[in-house]
Amino acid sequence: MEQPATSFSLIAWKQRLVFWIGAIIVGLVIVMMTLLSERAAQTYRTLSLHYLWFHFIIPPVGMGFTAWITFRFFPGSERSGIPQVKKTLEIASNLKERSK
Repeated sequence: MEQPATSFSLIAWKQRLVFWIGAIIVGLVIVMMTLLSERAAQTYRTLSLHYLWFHFIIPPVGMGFTAWITFRFFPGSERSGIPQVKKTLEIASNLKERSK
């Protein structure tokens, strides 16, 4: 029978270290994405002030490009997924049907 890990055991500290490193990496990625988002918004504002046609060309082209990427490379991800999750949870007994 295994003994539970105590606060001072090496196994417990290794597990804590893995989670702390993961949390730090996730935090850094979030900060990086926030900074990139702010920079993109500032660039958009600057370009829209200098070029009045910018609002009529770039957003529709960008939305079309985003839709194309979604349908081409990530099929099935174009909706919220909530109805799919609800239906999957209803099919609890038949694993073959659930995997669809």
